[in-house]
Amino acid sequence: MTREDDEEKKKVIRQEFELTCSLNHPNIVKSHDIFENEIFGEIHLVMDFVDGEDLSARLARQRMPLQEARVVISEIL
Repeated sequence: MTREDDEEKKKVIRQEFELTCSLNHPNIVKSHDIFENEIFGEIHLVMDFVDGEDLSARLARQRMPLQEARVVISEIL
């Protein structure tokens, strides 16, 4: 991976951050800040903490009933 590839990825992340800051929806985590770790060249986002179980953990724990899956899918969409 080249430095140009890294810079292009960082550009896309910054653009997505700007877009998510303009969104206001209960199913979208709010973004607050973005910064770059100059030592490692990493980009970090500061977002609201949402307590709970992620979808992959939920599916690994137990098969999801169809009605619950419909609710989850509609919230994702």
